[in-house]
Amino acid sequence: MEFRTERLEIRPFKTSDLQDVFNFYNNDDICRYLLHDKWTQENMKEKFNKKIDKRFNVKFSSSK
Repeated sequence: MEFRTERLEIRPFKTSDLQDVFNFYNNDDICRYLLHDKWTQENMKEKFNKKIDKRFNVKFSSSK
């Protein structure tokens, strides 16, 4: 489901969102209000895959 207004767009994650989502989930000030630890460079792909896998069944490779 998607929702758009002049100033806001709500949509499912896309694979191209990885770095933007990481910046959000890697922020201490944001993560203290979430129910999980902040993401790291080492686990960001795994964590992101869990978010998108259910919907798209798409994965990023683990290689750097």
